[in-house]
This record gives sequence, C-alpha cells and structure tokens, in this order.
Amino acid sequence: MKQGLEVALIGTLGRMPSFKRVGEQATACLSFTAAVDTGAEQPEWVAITCWADVAENLEDCLKPGDSVYCEGKARIDRWKPEDGPERAMLKVSARVCQPMGKIGRRASSPSGSNERRRRPQAKPSGPSRSTVDSRGYDRGEPFR
Repeated sequence: MKQGLEVALIGTLGRMPSFKRVGEQATACLSFTAAVDTGAEQPEWVAITCWADVAENLEDCLKPGDSVYCEGKARIDRWKPEDGPERAMLKVSARVCQPMGKIGRRASSPSGSNERRRRPQAKPSGPSRSTVDSRGYDRGEPFR
C-alpha cells in the first residue's frame, strides 16, 4: 500500500485557475493557489492541482476570492534560489475539490441560482379539483 500525506483544507483562491489538457489522453488539469489561514500573521499558500472530472467540473466556476474545500495527497517541494534562502511550498493533488457554497457548473450562472429550480406556475382558474399542489407545482391529471 502506498503511503503519503493526506490533507483536507479550506482555502481562498489567490488568482484565476489555469486549465489545460495534458498527455496523450488529453487529461483535464486545473491548477490554482489558495491561501490557508493557519492562525499565523500571514496565510500559508498551497498549490492545488485537480485532475480529470474534478478539473472539468470546476473549470468555469472558480475565481479569485472564492473559498474551496480540497482533499488529496500532499507533498512539499523545496528549492533554493540563487539569490536567497531555501524555499518550500505545499502542493496538493486533489481528488476532492468543492467550492464552498456552490455546486459544480451551475454555480457559474451570474445570479448563482440553481438553474434546475422549477418556477411555480400560476394556479389555473377552473374546476375546483386543481392539479396544482400547495407549492404551486402542476402535478398533472391524477391516474384513474
């Protein structure tokens, strides 16, 4: 069994996500950075990469300032620039990534409303036996 560091985090996007397709299979890849509040004076920045269906579902609905919940495998990348001290960044390959307060592609609509929501219909004037329920939905003719 492979071992690794599994993380779950909530962060705030710092810039627009980058979407691309990689490899021979043209697998969807979405990358972004998120600021995670650790209680310190400055937030910790985490590089997050989502793959395949997760990336495709989030492609059009994330923007800077959005909060997101992510779970996945983490690793720490370290490097030393020529003109400074050693640096490190946490990188997460997310298998779960969900915008906070949003649901998939439907969240990208300007009003943020659920496009599948049915609008109540006006109650018809006519016979007293109406097929419209108390919430205003027309349930059609009953079976006989």
